[in-house]
Amino acid sequence: MEFILVIIEFFKIGLFTIGGGLVVLPLLQEIAFKNGWLTPDQFANMLAVAQSTPGAIGINTATFVGHSIYGVVGGIFVTIAIILPGSTLAVIVAHFISIYKNNKYIKYALSGIRIVVIGIVLAAIFNIAKIIIFDVKSVILTICILIGVIKYKKHPIIYIFIGAVAGVIVYA
Repeated sequence: MEFILVIIEFFKIGLFTIGGGLVVLPLLQEIAFKNGWLTPDQFANMLAVAQSTPGAIGINTATFVGHSIYGVVGGIFVTIAIILPGSTLAVIVAHFISIYKNNKYIKYALSGIRIVVIGIVLAAIFNIAKIIIFDVKSVILTICILIGVIKYKKHPIIYIFIGAVAGVIVYA
């Protein structure tokens, strides 16, 4: 029965999150902690793995959670559960937007949705920062990487590699 609950929860996340993977994180964090699926450390590790692997972060996190709870079968079913509603809705919405793309109210609605998504993403960043940034070393490393990303604009994998090496050096 718990397996069905996990699938239903991820189906709902896939159905009601607009704006991509980072929007998923506050919802996932809430249900994962409430249901005891993940600890805060596991959540932080899941986020690091999901960001470090190719693909959308929402799908990667769903796969990670499904796999960590129920193995390969759980990873597959939870991934399908999060993908199915968004994919279906995307096809339906794309059809209607193409028909009504010049309607000013559709444009206004999409502008409003974009603003809300920014707020949700910022809330996700804040919640993740509370989990991950737990000491001075982490804060310094975060600031250094942020400066590097803004100043040098290199591929994210370079910063992930630098973070991994710095983590081994700083925390070993």
